Amino acid sequence: MRFSLGNNQKIKLLARRVFFNPLTDDYLRIYQPEIKRATVIYFFFCIGISLIATLVPDGESELGKENRILAYSRLTVVLLSAFFAFLLIKWKFLFRKKIERYSILSSGMIVLSILPYVFFDSGRMELYFHFYTTLVVSGNILLWFTGATVIFFNVFFYLSLVLCTTLTGNTKVLQHDLANVLIYLFTGVFGNLLINFWRVMDHRAKKKLQRAVSKLREKNIHIEKISKVDELTKLYNRRYLIEQFELFLKRAQRYRFSLAMIILDMDYLKEINDSYGHLAGDLALRTISDVMKQRVRATDICSRIGGDEFCILLDAIKKDDLVQLCEKLRMEVAEKELSYRTPSGDPVKISVSIGACILSPMEEFSFDDIYHSIDSALYESKKKEETEFLLSNRATIFQKRIRELRLLLRNGKFVTKCDLAIGSVVYIFRVDRFHKKQSVFLLRF
Repeated sequence: MRFSLGNNQKIKLLARRVFFNPLTDDYLRIYQPEIKRATVIYFFFCIGISLIATLVPDGESELGKENRILAYSRLTVVLLSAFFAFLLIKWKFLFRKKIERYSILSSGMIVLSILPYVFFDSGRMELYFHFYTTLVVSGNILLWFTGATVIFFNVFFYLSLVLCTTLTGNTKVLQHDLANVLIYLFTGVFGNLLINFWRVMDHRAKKKLQRAVSKLREKNIHIEKISKVDELTKLYNRRYLIEQFELFLKRAQRYRFSLAMIILDMDYLKEINDSYGHLAGDLALRTISDVMKQRVRATDICSRIGGDEFCILLDAIKKDDLVQLCEKLRMEVAEKELSYRTPSGDPVKISVSIGACILSPMEEFSFDDIYHSIDSALYESKKKEETEFLLSNRATIFQKRIRELRLLLRNGKFVTKCDLAIGSVVYIFRVDRFHKKQSVFLLRF
């Protein structure tokens, strides 16, 4: 019993989709060119069939009688088809929700225009019957109708044909070809239902696939964002900062503007965590990140590169502006108060030590070189009694590079060539690979 009820539900659902499945606005919008093209093809098909039918002389002419109504009505299908095709091509407002109504009206008038042939020329009844059936079947195949509409379309027009032949008293041909009528009727209805059901199901499958792809794309974007952003502070992480540093450096060299980096090191984070808990430490880190976001430009990169270290990457900035920005960052962080109290009842405040470095577009240093140079400035800043910022000298970077090269040479590793550009002095190191001799040249400009 349970199996039977399940089948009944499936049959009802299938019947609803086949017979009562209206074409949605989205469906009509996507398939509008195909619907328009198919309808225009149907009109031109009607014109071609009508012109072929006019080549066959009517029964009145063969009897020597002249019937102007019959003669003029034989061109009705041609004129109506051409008129409706013209409207369909020129008038775009006929689409979307009006397309099915327009198709029924236009095709109905074309098919009904054949009835005068049957009424005034009973001698050619068999010819007109096949002509009539051809237009109906072609409409079933080409026109985009819903299930209920196509059933109404076929039943109505075949009943009108039966009514016309009954009024003229010429029902023998129709009775003789009743089997053909039923076959045509079934073929037209079933073919149209099958074609349009497949179209709708194909559209639904594509929409379902699009939704799945869209969700997958959103998840990928979310995953990519997570991989670039620090979860606690919502700033960029170290990996993304290093990627952007390479781009900033190339852009600075191309457009000839300076590149700067600021590192902020929070003071006493461990003491805050030990005294007030890690939630207080997290709040302090978020407070610093909020100050950074408010002070930098949209083109600058703010990131958290360590537990209590933050970094800002800037381009197209002058030394005076960099000094002013560092001072504002330091002062604004110092003015912030956490929602925690010291044992004496005072609000908990935070501070940062700031190190910065600015490079001209002609200087080429790696991220690690600049970072270690600023780290040295931070070390000097933390030794001060009052919190301040120090601007790292480019010579610090150069001296570090010199020490690294000399260490490599002492360990027996050879550097064929290494150029360091510092201001207006170029230091060139060369090592003779065969004689193991070291030479240093200083070229001043």
